[in-house]
Amino acid sequence: MGAQAVRLSNVDIDNALKNKDFEVLFQPIFDLANGALARMESFVRWRHQSLGVLPPGAFISFFESQGRMSELTRYVLAEALREYTAWRGTSAPGFSINLAFSDLTDESFASHFEKLLRDYDFPAELVTLECPMPPVDVDPKIAEASFSRVKRTDARLAIEVRGRANEFLKTIDPFPFDEIKTGGSAILRFARTVRGPGLSAISDLLDIARRANAAITAVGVEDQASLAALKGLGFTAAQGNHLGEVGDLKAFRPTRVNDVRKSLDLEPFSPEDLAALFRTTAPEVRAPEPAETNDDDPAQEEDDALVRRLNERVARQTAADAAKSSQPKAEEDPTERLRRAAKAKIKEKRAEQRRARKAAAIARAKSKANQKDTRPNIGVAGNDGMVGGESHNPQPVAPHELQDRLSEEFNIVDEPDKKHAESKSKEREESKPPAPGETEDAVAAQQADANEAKAPETEQPPAAEPAEETAPASATSAPLEEPAATDAGV
Repeated sequence: MGAQAVRLSNVDIDNALKNKDFEVLFQPIFDLANGALARMESFVRWRHQSLGVLPPGAFISFFESQGRMSELTRYVLAEALREYTAWRGTSAPGFSINLAFSDLTDESFASHFEKLLRDYDFPAELVTLECPMPPVDVDPKIAEASFSRVKRTDARLAIEVRGRANEFLKTIDPFPFDEIKTGGSAILRFARTVRGPGLSAISDLLDIARRANAAITAVGVEDQASLAALKGLGFTAAQGNHLGEVGDLKAFRPTRVNDVRKSLDLEPFSPEDLAALFRTTAPEVRAPEPAETNDDDPAQEEDDALVRRLNERVARQTAADAAKSSQPKAEEDPTERLRRAAKAKIKEKRAEQRRARKAAAIARAKSKANQKDTRPNIGVAGNDGMVGGESHNPQPVAPHELQDRLSEEFNIVDEPDKKHAESKSKEREESKPPAPGETEDAVAAQQADANEAKAPETEQPPAAEPAEETAPASATSAPLEEPAATDAGV
């Protein structure tokens, strides 16, 4: 069924690539010498949404006619690499994909292939690129350059030959292929009957493979008679439905190797050997025994001495670094500790002394305030409860007066601050109303001040005594005269 029969279009290709409708399957290739699995060849099927599953022959020619073969090849390569690594990781035997000649002439394919291998960290030697014979109208030089370009990727190259070997395969030098793949009804019929038209064709291919030291694989083995004859003719590997059908990688069983060995008249592998063939991790390897050395060689002894010295130096440095990192923090100097303790004691003792002096100053200030408030009063008895010139209810000391007295005791203010404090104290005293019984004294003092103002200017008043020698009563009443005079003026 061709592409025209199923009526494909570019829209179908776009949708299939977008929806990943292409399915990648694999068929095993077996080594005819021991029946081992040589590799897995990938095939593609198109699960069309309306046409069902399409084989490669139904759509490959349409891809080529639309110039979109490279898109399909890159899709199959990525999917095959992903599925194989999920099955075997980066272990043997590897897999192969089929290329179109347009892939070989595409200069970007080799770089794309190498990048994909780097992304999966996959060895190139486990990938076989199966290449077609170049068309007869292609310049042999161009074909050689195309094969050489993909060969530099370190992947294995296989050339597919249908029928006889042409002149290109006979003359290309150097021979870039690691394997020749061939098949067809004529060759397989010759393998079964050892006569017919396939005799010369298979002889040429076998001769080319032998001269190029390349493997030769038979394709399409469908029965036991063909398989038995191919090994005797010199074929190294074979594939076909008789050996293993196309299917999913997960469906392949290692016991299939023993079935092929039985078909080749070989003893089956033991379960241990079979498991070893499909092991994905490296077995434990014993360490090699040290090689014997010649102790009489002076050069060897000098090298050994140098190595010993280097090892000792490294060991010393390592030990020093370890000791330095594990060394505890150095203890404090006893002298420094004692000095700091003495400073703390002196500081505490001074604080106690300051607290004692403050307490004594507070006590003295309170004592003076009490003495001042309980002094005899000159005024007459009034309704305020004064009897015999003494007050039974002394006025309490105002907080600001106590603060001023404390400041004087500690002498903690400078001279300007003292004057400011005295001025504030004087203002507070002036603003305070006169005590009962002091009104007459204030009036008398006001009258005396008025008489002095009328006296002649030549008359000098007597020198005032220092403030310290003034009697307590005068000192107390002096600040009270000015407010009284002011009130009288008003």
